Amino acid sequence: MQIKTLLNRVQKYRGFVYGSARFQERSGGLALEVDIYPHRRNGPRCSGCGRRGPQYDRLEPRRFEFVPLWYMMRRVDCAPCGGVHVERVP
Repeated sequence: MQIKTLLNRVQKYRGFVYGSARFQERSGGLALEVDIYPHRRNGPRCSGCGRRGPQYDRLEPRRFEFVPLWYMMRRVDCAPCGGVHVERVP
């Protein structure tokens, strides 16, 4: 069974899809790193008000420790909040 299949069954993030998976050597030992991308139909949500808005740009990938995932955060040009914010992620 593939790692992406296991992740989709165990840790499904609605609106996102898993990309490539790889093992990386870290100071604490071996780590599994998986890329995660937004689904094409999934527009970014403002982290301030939670409303959808047009994508402004993407930030550098970030590493999350719970399940090590690489994801380039999108920024949202949010009209109700009056500014550009990093998108809300699960």
